[in-house]
Amino acid sequence: MTMTRHGTSHATPRCGFNDVGILAAGFAGRLVLAGQRGRRTSMYAMQYEIGLLAGYDIAIIRHRVATKGPLLDTMPGLGLKAYLIREQGKNGSSVNLYAPFYLWASIQGMNDFLWNGGGFGGIVTSFGRPPVHHWTGVACLPGPRLYSAPTWATRIIEPIAPEVDPAEAVEDARNDTARRSRLCNVHSTAIAVDPWN
Repeated sequence: MTMTRHGTSHATPRCGFNDVGILAAGFAGRLVLAGQRGRRTSMYAMQYEIGLLAGYDIAIIRHRVATKGPLLDTMPGLGLKAYLIREQGKNGSSVNLYAPFYLWASIQGMNDFLWNGGGFGGIVTSFGRPPVHHWTGVACLPGPRLYSAPTWATRIIEPIAPEVDPAEAVEDARNDTARRSRLCNVHSTAIAVDPWN
């Protein structure tokens, strides 16, 4: 089992492997809020990563996000989207990478995006078919900077050892996410679990 934590903020990046810049982020209808005490809402996290060649003109990706990103704003079931990039030679990155991240409030919305002409077909046409990572959502919490555009995202992937009770690990992560969501520069935080790996 692995647990993935995603966070977006306005803070200066740590320049670690998982820190990426955000081209654009927004709510499609509303932010998916799941896993809060007393409230259980289905949530699905999804991300794919597209490696770009050294010297790739990132302006092409910026234009793509500016023109195609808003088309998903009214997509049923989409709660949050963030178009993430890493640029070679900036903030410690050794590669160019485009890695959109989505939180879905419904599996049907995610399916429509992937298989029913909802947007993923454009990615496949432009870049080939990347592997799509998806996780069962545990929690998504807004931060104090929810209504301003974030500039950085961090993804932390943590294995859950076989001898550890996954419910305890997830509860610890939920508590940590609640703490992180209150930090002054945080836009939002999320936890998701891949029960297979």
